[in-house]
Amino acid sequence: MSAVVAAVVVAIAAFLVWHTAGGGAWRGSVSVSEALLVDADSVELTVDSCNGAPMAEIVRQDGATVEIKVVAYSTPLKGGDDCQDSVVIDLDQPVTRLIDVTSGTEFGLAG
Repeated sequence: MSAVVAAVVVAIAAFLVWHTAGGGAWRGSVSVSEALLVDADSVELTVDSCNGAPMAEIVRQDGATVEIKVVAYSTPLKGGDDCQDSVVIDLDQPVTRLIDVTSGTEFGLAG
């Protein structure tokens, strides 16, 4: 067996062990599928991750509009569970419009 073939076999075996042992999960941007006003200055976001420990950050808040980004763990190489996560984000002031910067989707927020 040549050295190149042996190296490829070892690399594939290492990847399979890592992947089977729980690897393949990383944090990345996820889309918001729903935004609901909880209080005048709190919004609950339903996001496209499942048990992914989502975290939301305010990218920009300008008057009645807030732009947010949510990151969560995902396992695209393994598929995923069939659920969604939620996360509550506290705002500096009440807003009427939320924009998900990952997908570009706009949500109207009514009290």
